Amino acid sequence: MVKLSLNKKKTKNIKLVHMLVSNDKRIIFLSVLSLVIGFTFLFTITSLSGTIIKTKQDSTTKTYGKFLMVIPEVDKKDEKSIKQRYSHFSYEHFSMIGNVEHLNKEVPVGVMKESQGADFGFKVIKGEWPKTSNQIIVEEYVMELFGIENEKLPIYVSLKLDGKQRKYEITGVISNYSYLLSTSYDGYLETKVYPSIICGEEKSQNINSSLVISQKKLDFKKAQNDINYLLSEIESNHICVNEKLYNNGYEDNRDMMNIPFK
Repeated sequence: MVKLSLNKKKTKNIKLVHMLVSNDKRIIFLSVLSLVIGFTFLFTITSLSGTIIKTKQDSTTKTYGKFLMVIPEVDKKDEKSIKQRYSHFSYEHFSMIGNVEHLNKEVPVGVMKESQGADFGFKVIKGEWPKTSNQIIVEEYVMELFGIENEKLPIYVSLKLDGKQRKYEITGVISNYSYLLSTSYDGYLETKVYPSIICGEEKSQNINSSLVISQKKLDFKKAQNDINYLLSEIESNHICVNEKLYNNGYEDNRDMMNIPFK
């Protein structure tokens, strides 16, 4: 009898151990499953956030360009000094020639390279980039201003540039960009900062050079600090800053950038 009772107890203990082991396995399985689901969820959220942030940052550069600031009407001596003192930045320049007068409006004319479209957020949408001083490419709104938006390129026009009549060949059209860029500054400029009519080249000595300052490697987060640093260092009444680079490229995305486990 005693032996039988011991066998029964032993059997019960074995069953209890099996049950506990099975329960432990279920608990471990559920714990692992919860971790996998949790990490998958975080990975999905951070990946989605990363995609949204990149899309918004790409849109920022396509709309407002990549430059930090423009200093209009800078002379060669000052330009050389700025480049030497702040060599950790990247530099380009373009030139302003004057204004075309049309329907009581003044349309700024300048010289730029096609590659600068990436700096300022424009692209060629029709035709091709001008190659000579009598060839021009214009913003889309200029075609509408001249009433020739439906005409086929190239188009030959006679324009009054600073009081003198000149003939030009319009070889292309670029997307509107200048109205989106900051032109706030202290002081007076005879010609607006960004050209709406761009010539292929200009050999005149009476053109004003504008210095474009950018980061060597685009960093939205540091853009505002870089702008503030340059503003505190460079003395000029005519500085136009690209505040949208920081505001739209970083500040508006800060909450998504601070998600953990990124």
